[in-house]
Amino acid sequence: MNFGKWLYDKRKAARLTQGELAARAHISTSYVSTLERQQNHTVTGAQPQPAREVVEKLAKVLGENIDDALNLAGYLPTRLDIETTELDADVRLQLLGAKNFSEDEKREFMEAFQIAYAIAKKRIADRKKQIEDS
Repeated sequence: MNFGKWLYDKRKAARLTQGELAARAHISTSYVSTLERQQNHTVTGAQPQPAREVVEKLAKVLGENIDDALNLAGYLPTRLDIETTELDADVRLQLLGAKNFSEDEKREFMEAFQIAYAIAKKRIADRKKQIEDS
């Protein structure tokens, strides 16, 4: 299923017109129509990919799972399903078995991994807050 079909089905299930959905999501009715039909851009021929914020608004208005909508629209989810301690443990186990890395290289990798993971987790938390506030 693509995002346009999902949007059409969910809008119909919610018994909303395109205009009603558009008004609630603060976008134009013609944009909802374009998204539902997966109509290519008239000049570039590109398929429409709504902005992440638009996908989130539409899912929220429709009372649907935001991550499912984002996935269908080609975006990464807003949350991670794995806790950092589980992820750290898994990465550590993988590193312990890696024979081609020195102990210093393993330690440096873990430090870099923990920093990258902390940044990703912060961005996800900030995004969730932004969604809740909108």
